[in-house]
Amino acid sequence: MTPNFSNVARHLRVHAEKNPQKLASIKENGESINFLQMEQTCEHAVAEFKKMGIRSGDRVATFIRPGLDFVPVIFALFRIGAIPVFIDPGMSLSNMLKCIESSKCTAMLGVALAHLLKKFRPKSFRHIKICICMSRFKWLAKILSANHLAKFQPSKILQGDAEIATVTKNQTAAILFTSGSTGIPKGVEVTFGILEKQQELLRETFAISDNEIDLVPFPLFALFSAAWGITSVIPAMNPARPARCSGKKLFQLMTKHQVTHTSGSPAIWKNVLSYCQDNRQSFKHLKRVLMAGAPVSEKLILGWRQILAPSANVFTPYGATEALPLTVISDKELIAECYLQTRAGHGTCVGHPIKNTKIKIIKISNHSIGQISEIQELAVGEIGEVIVQSEVVTQKYFDKPDANKLAKILDVESQQIWHRMGDLGYLDTTGRLWFCGRKDHLIKTEQKTELYPDQLEAIFNQLNGVTRTALVGVPRKGILEVFTPVLMVEMKPKLHIKKMLLQKAIESEQTRLIKDILFVKSFPTDVRHNIKINRGELAKTAQRQMGER
Repeated sequence: MTPNFSNVARHLRVHAEKNPQKLASIKENGESINFLQMEQTCEHAVAEFKKMGIRSGDRVATFIRPGLDFVPVIFALFRIGAIPVFIDPGMSLSNMLKCIESSKCTAMLGVALAHLLKKFRPKSFRHIKICICMSRFKWLAKILSANHLAKFQPSKILQGDAEIATVTKNQTAAILFTSGSTGIPKGVEVTFGILEKQQELLRETFAISDNEIDLVPFPLFALFSAAWGITSVIPAMNPARPARCSGKKLFQLMTKHQVTHTSGSPAIWKNVLSYCQDNRQSFKHLKRVLMAGAPVSEKLILGWRQILAPSANVFTPYGATEALPLTVISDKELIAECYLQTRAGHGTCVGHPIKNTKIKIIKISNHSIGQISEIQELAVGEIGEVIVQSEVVTQKYFDKPDANKLAKILDVESQQIWHRMGDLGYLDTTGRLWFCGRKDHLIKTEQKTELYPDQLEAIFNQLNGVTRTALVGVPRKGILEVFTPVLMVEMKPKLHIKKMLLQKAIESEQTRLIKDILFVKSFPTDVRHNIKINRGELAKTAQRQMGER
């Protein structure tokens, strides 16, 4: 059977036939697998999954650690037409259990720890009938009440089981849960068409060649590496805790394998930069670094510029689980054209829209918008809500009709969906998008002034001695939707720093309403990237501290 063009799983077979001995994945401990072995492992997994009863359309809760079998196992599910469901292991236990229950998976594929959780919290797993334990030990699978033990090994392509399921462009390929850092986690339905377009756009946008070596701190990105036919290097780090990674080990691993491309949370690159600066190290082979998941600080960009070759680039692509990638900008453009405006409180530039991506800025609203004809589009330079349309914009959340109403807008004429990013920003005269903060973090003051945290924090973050700041709103007693702006500072209390910050506040028309400055040891951050500030928790801390004064 000829596979449909939109099944991304076909790429693995193409590369196995074209470059069978080329290394597909390398672990930090030296273990590796070539493209032929990866294809054979995938074929074996397809046959085993079918024997276990997994069929096209089945949702499979997936809890697999990064390793040599991650890519072939996920591609095997794609080949069947089954739907892997990815739930962030870093989220709270209560949120994780809600995600498992709401996804209504009929199968679960995961490490022993996931099955142990099922044993003690069976209610959340009640829809699951097929339990597959990723373990070497039969006795462990038996104790954990798993139906099957998964041991996927390279083997000859099996006759009759080597077919790649024919799928449609709009057929759901995977469900990715949001991290829940800005609300309740939601399952994002990613289609086969979107997966195909994502790998195509990323490769084209960043000019990724056939001989690249890719370090993949975030396991899902290894799927793109396999689709591109390039070698992925898998670090021995906990992807759920990127801020705890060892900058030294990552630098050594990247240097050893002459890594040319990598992408991940700014928290990772902060640790690597710190090691390089302390030990006077730099990268000779690295061509590009993609930093995404949260606004990337000027300090981090300027630091990385010093440890890269002149021809190399740092890119800060903008997007979300629901729509990725959307815009991109390089460090060189940021330094040459944008940072002066950022320091003056004009926001963070996230660049021009990527090919065939449309962006509009509309009037801020917390209500659903049924059709694009109902929007009030704002002029260039006006701050509003960011909405996007692209071939990589997902159409809906899984089993969340209310969330779909709030996040999706239909273009009746083209029958395309616009996605509301939940972000605030504006377009400049060149068409670049500037990020000003999340819609939920907008601070409305008693003076009827609206403050945009991500704009104003940059004014304070540039001061000597200041690590980083976060502007949060503390509710005014008895006054609905009115907040007192409080500047939180991530460092030990220092009187001279407080005086300096207060002086800076009164110098600007934008920041003159900030009268309260509080210090905390460290900011709470999101579970996925460990860098995005959890402003909701920080606002509660500010409210407690102000109540105690």
